[in-house]
Amino acid sequence: MDAVRGLAADAVWSSLLTGSAQATVGSSFDRAVNLELDGSLLTLVTANGRPAPGALVTDAGRLPRVPAGTGVEIGAGWVRCGAVQVDATHCRFFSCEATAVESNSALTDPPRWREALLEHAVPGSFVPSQSPSPFDRALHSRLVLAARQFQQALGTAFTPTGTAQLDWAVGGLVGLGVGLTPSGDDYLVGSLAALHHLRPADPVVTAVGTAVTAWASGTTTISEHFLRAAAQGRFHHDVLRAATVALTAPAEVSVAFGRVAAIGSTSGTDVLHGLVDTLSTALDPIHPLSSETKEIVT
Repeated sequence: MDAVRGLAADAVWSSLLTGSAQATVGSSFDRAVNLELDGSLLTLVTANGRPAPGALVTDAGRLPRVPAGTGVEIGAGWVRCGAVQVDATHCRFFSCEATAVESNSALTDPPRWREALLEHAVPGSFVPSQSPSPFDRALHSRLVLAARQFQQALGTAFTPTGTAQLDWAVGGLVGLGVGLTPSGDDYLVGSLAALHHLRPADPVVTAVGTAVTAWASGTTTISEHFLRAAAQGRFHHDVLRAATVALTAPAEVSVAFGRVAAIGSTSGTDVLHGLVDTLSTALDPIHPLSSETKEIVT
């Protein structure tokens, strides 16, 4: 394969592409190659990939499969990964950091969030399919229960009672589900996106991030990467946009939520559930999980 061009990369790549590093291929797909480096995850993605933690977006339409365990060399302006060679000389860098949003109560619209979520939600996890199998029904019930327990613990954490229940509630979601990023993990990513946009300096946000980091090794390598990034306030750009729009521009919520829902098979939908549930809880901690939420996820 001829060298592809690096178009844009997460800021974590900046020091690597001006120095020298050795990584290893963890997994490879037509549109992404995941690299493991010193316990962290980096990803080469195709041209239609969106900015995300650890991502380097290339101009390739697809990427050749590279066997797991293949050595990867990263140098000044280039990446060599089996048949994949990336010229990153002119790569620009982007940030995945969440920025606190000044919420205006006149612009927050939880019913609209629910409406947009239902409009774009993909069946398969928090949203049951028309004819779910017994396994799907059981998984759905467990996810709903774990999400409800987490939101109840979160609501309690915002009161003088404190954060004692948060660690247990986070542990109930981490690794829950199937696939490269289990649904419970995606839900927590959405929850942390809400918290980092709405209350980043609150000790409760630190407590959730600490619990997520402590439990993160109990899931898949890729999901652990996104959980740790979320605990640090770093998210996929579409998730950042959805959280910001939910708090500032209700007219744009449907489009922003639609872009998130398109992530993965059900990952985007699961993230949106965590985002919407947690925004609702943070705005009204005395009544976590509104009646609209219970109707959707039960």
